[in-house]
Amino acid sequence: DKVNWTNQKTINISGKNTITAGPDDFTNWTDGMSPGTTYYWGIWDGTTFTQGGYVRLPGKCPLNMTVQAPSCMSNAVEFNWWGTGESDWEVVVSEHGLNWSGASRKNVSGLMTTDGNGFSPALNFKNNTTYHWGIWDGEVFVEANSFNNGSIARDLPFREDFENDFFPYANWTLDNPDNEQAWQQGSSWNDAGGKVHTLTFNNYSYNHFGERDRIFTPAINLSSSKSGANMTFDVAYKRAGAYNSDTLAIYVTKDCGATLELVYLKGGEQLSSSPGDKFLGAFHPKDSEWRQEEINLSAYAGEEVMLVFENRSGYGQILRIDNINLVGADLDVLNSISENTSLTYKVYPNPNNGVFNIKLPSPQHGELNSTSNIKHQLLIYDLLGKQVYFQETNNNESIQIDLRSQAKGMYILKVQGEGVEKVNRILIE
Repeated sequence: DKVNWTNQKTINISGKNTITAGPDDFTNWTDGMSPGTTYYWGIWDGTTFTQGGYVRLPGKCPLNMTVQAPSCMSNAVEFNWWGTGESDWEVVVSEHGLNWSGASRKNVSGLMTTDGNGFSPALNFKNNTTYHWGIWDGEVFVEANSFNNGSIARDLPFREDFENDFFPYANWTLDNPDNEQAWQQGSSWNDAGGKVHTLTFNNYSYNHFGERDRIFTPAINLSSSKSGANMTFDVAYKRAGAYNSDTLAIYVTKDCGATLELVYLKGGEQLSSSPGDKFLGAFHPKDSEWRQEEINLSAYAGEEVMLVFENRSGYGQILRIDNINLVGADLDVLNSISENTSLTYKVYPNPNNGVFNIKLPSPQHGELNSTSNIKHQLLIYDLLGKQVYFQETNNNESIQIDLRSQAKGMYILKVQGEGVEKVNRILIE
């Protein structure tokens, strides 16, 4: 009894600083030690009693507590412990360090494991956040290990060019039902003779008609864009023939693959980025035999999703994918950025420290209208599609803009008016 020390069991520890002892070593111990019981201990030095800690015997207390941190999305977390939860057991999870006052709780009576659902307040895991957890057994709180859910989702913009080694990359998942040919990091050569790595499926050497193989991207967080995202990717494929025709399907999943929503499907001639057929010999594309595809993912605004690339084999040709890019759909101008240096306005200095000037020169034919009462709009966006600056101005004005309150990085400047718009990049260092 942690309060009543009148019926305690004792052992003399003269000359010792540690002991290993059981009930037989203690005086006044006639009933043994009961399983599932918490025992408190301390030291009497002849004058003062100093309470120590407690000993918790198997049968009630939670032991060997482990957590399987989310490896996919949402509340796909698994808490485990040794011992069956009694009626007053609760798993407690906090994102505020060791402050448990506002923690999420869940009764786990009769359980030895639980997931992240059913907590109050509800668990909504955040990216790159460390969580602490433990179990309250009705009497004592036992803190377990902490975990970080940094692998849950990647923020926009999301890019992958497959040039890094150690494929498949972290949190990319292969689904290879027959344990034979699978998506892999392949090599190709550009027209200049340079080696290029791509996401590759070799249907040419895979005689399994109808076999479907998938690769899952990491979870991607689209909540930063009110309109979801636009995805672009490059594809290179040449049909082997009408009979030996392969297909590429792309899905979106919000539940780690339990359900798949088709967003892209092309095969055979429709998928081909190079005209004609190539039945003999593997297809190795030239620069001109690549095509860029675009998929609008606005239907998934505010969601965490995974993309699933599926090869449907027809024992045809090698399929290559490269340069997967997802950016916020709020910023459609990203797809129209011009590298042309003859834009009708000047931005200087660029790069800059966040303070820069925009000069709208006297326009020429087809450029921004020079009439003095014509207003033009200056809009600046970050790469997530969020507008960070807006101003209306007349032509021939020199304007100083201060974005030092914004994070360093790339921004997009759009000037529009009289049905004309021009776009350029701005780099804040």
